[in-house]
Amino acid sequence: MFQSTTKGVLHFEDLSSQQFEDLYRNILHITGDYQDIRAYGIKGSDDGVDIFCTEKATGLNFFIQCKKYKNLHLADLKKIVNRIIEGNNDYQGHVISVVATCDISRDAREGYKSYALDKGFAKAFFIGLRELDDMLHLEQFDRLKERFFGVAFNQEKIA
Repeated sequence: MFQSTTKGVLHFEDLSSQQFEDLYRNILHITGDYQDIRAYGIKGSDDGVDIFCTEKATGLNFFIQCKKYKNLHLADLKKIVNRIIEGNNDYQGHVISVVATCDISRDAREGYKSYALDKGFAKAFFIGLRELDDMLHLEQFDRLKERFFGVAFNQEKIA
């Protein structure tokens, strides 16, 4: 008989805001889908963009804001969109992505996407706690889990 085990959600709350941005930037590097990956959030005054990169396949620029929050609401997401628009003249026709350590409601997700598209973005993504956790449990990200969470997840312990 097989025993199932459930591992809890990774402890993103243990990361500093800087470490969280570093984690997501490393995810982008590992996927190999992006180029010209820049860290803008390091020194503050980032005009709403923590990470900027270009998708290799489409040439679309990604304006990424990382939020280490327990809760985000539609009003918060609209502020993020507006801040990126105010600080970046060349956003239209490109992509906005919010990466957060929380999940949001369906209404907030759809409202954010609609708002960003109405403002001129070609695409709008929200990557929340569950998506990040799912992503980081893929084998290609094992080293990131070790680096940022301090545990060698590929080693099974026998009880």
